Amino acid sequence: MTKTNSSDLTRTTLAVLFIGILIAACFWVMRPFLSSLLWAAMIVIATWPFFLKLQTRLWGKRWLAVLMMTVLLLLVLIVPICFAILTIPDRADEIFKVIKGRFQEEGWINY
Repeated sequence: MTKTNSSDLTRTTLAVLFIGILIAACFWVMRPFLSSLLWAAMIVIATWPFFLKLQTRLWGKRWLAVLMMTVLLLLVLIVPICFAILTIPDRADEIFKVIKGRFQEEGWINY
């Protein structure tokens, strides 16, 4: 009877240790993605009530609401980036002057 209890204690200890190592390894692998996952969770939590209202307006079809939310959120992200990219060529001269001025202040450019 003593052998069984000792064996169970060893088995339980090793199982808990192995599970702890697996959890630590998972966090180590996921560490580069944790900030992205946090942002995704915040976006989902913030837009969930709108998603539910949209789903009721779209006849209760979840796939259609998911499609609409995906398109809307992509537009919220892509449209400002497109405007920024389109503005860069228009303001290239000003950007170059600012950068050149900074380099001259630091003494990296002498002309």
